[in-house]
Amino acid sequence: MGSFGGILRYLAYALMVTAAAGLVLWVGIYSPDGLRMSVLAAPGHEPSTSEFSLVEYMQSVLLVACIAIFAWIAARDRLRRPLAIGFAALFLLFLVREQDYFLDHYGADNLWQVLASLSSRWLPCICTDTATGWNSVGGDPGHRPGSRS
Repeated sequence: MGSFGGILRYLAYALMVTAAAGLVLWVGIYSPDGLRMSVLAAPGHEPSTSEFSLVEYMQSVLLVACIAIFAWIAARDRLRRPLAIGFAALFLLFLVREQDYFLDHYGADNLWQVLASLSSRWLPCICTDTATGWNSVGGDPGHRPGSRS
């Protein structure tokens, strides 16, 4: 029964990828300007890569889905928790980078760089602290749970 569940899982994954590719193809056929990459983002701006296209929206949605999936894995599977947290944090970095236009436009200029730098600074710490089973951020780095002191 276990291998049958794995086959169904991979089949479901293949169908989701096919549906996403079909949606992009459908938009390209029935809305010729739907995938246009050169638009005016705001009056007075140079034509640039569009941050408002279907591809950009799908990319953000898929990154959020990846973060949610790896957070779910980290919550449920203790053995894979360090790797899952690392991948969730990495996809969070990708999402911050993808939202650079909106962070620059609606927040502070170059805010995405600050957020990405701070996040990437903590990424190795999160992975190693979770892997070793102790947390040096809020506690004593010399004390490990279960040890006598």
